[in-house]
Amino acid sequence: MSSKVYFLAGFLIFFNLLTYGQNSVGIGIVNPNKNAVLELVSPGSNQGLLVPKLTTAQRTAASFISTLTASENGLLIFDSDETKFYYWQANQWLPFKTGLELAAGMESPLLVIPYQPFLRICNW
Repeated sequence: MSSKVYFLAGFLIFFNLLTYGQNSVGIGIVNPNKNAVLELVSPGSNQGLLVPKLTTAQRTAASFISTLTASENGLLIFDSDETKFYYWQANQWLPFKTGLELAAGMESPLLVIPYQPFLRICNW
């Protein structure tokens, strides 16, 4: 009888350690970063992450949008018609903006100072 108790106690301890250690998932890596839910590593350093592609009609379909809530904030898709990334935030799709789009939306123009290796700033 005591061997069954030891076996059961050992099994429960092992099972507890096993479930505790599975907070992170890694693909292409043995020990994923403990601060990440998912860590992807390309074995040949020549692959990336391909996010789901939707057409504009699919992305904006009422049947799809009606299933999304604040719980899905941060959901990422690629709109293949507009060739843009969109994320779900506060009950709407928001596009990732490019540098040109961000600059166009600014009230004042960008100040660009070209690299000048011999430029000196002096206190006269």
